[in-house]
Amino acid sequence: MSAEGPDAADPRERLRAIESAIDDLSRVADARSLAGARALVAAVLSLHADGIGRIVEMARTGAPLAPGSSLLDAMAADDLVASLLLLHGLHPVPLDARVRATLAKVAPVGWALELAGVGGDGVVRIHATRTGEGSRAARAEQIRPLVEQAVEEAAADAEGIELTVEGEGVSGGFVPIERLTAARAAAGGATR
Repeated sequence: MSAEGPDAADPRERLRAIESAIDDLSRVADARSLAGARALVAAVLSLHADGIGRIVEMARTGAPLAPGSSLLDAMAADDLVASLLLLHGLHPVPLDARVRATLAKVAPVGWALELAGVGGDGVVRIHATRTGEGSRAARAEQIRPLVEQAVEEAAADAEGIELTVEGEGVSGGFVPIERLTAARAAAGGATR
């Protein structure tokens, strides 16, 4: 939270500020816009309630934890909870670790995927290298959408993806995160 606005230590002040914003909006917005704003707030609250409910259930039941894992690991593995943690900048797994784990899962036959780094600009840089020939190996043009979708799902906090595909003469390209989230939203998926 910024230093401006209600005192972070006083939830009553935050609630009063929300009520004040709703009152202000109701004075200036037409009925349709106000209904849309209320529906948006209700949807966000419902999403947060579901996520907090899962966290409470994990804490209550001890969550099914693998040996050596923690409650944070269980929260990071739950799609809803992880997305809420990510939304608020609280995801317990660093961006580069999430990308590496995703690349290990989605690497197609005949290809090696390597995280080259995450720049200070938040852009994830990935190298795809052909490792073998064979009829089962994916073609270079198949790699790009596979990697872009997988990384966007695992690391919606990345500012973009720069993918260099080697092995079939395909040059790398930068994909702004807005393009990825717009395509996902158009397909009915969640965005950050």
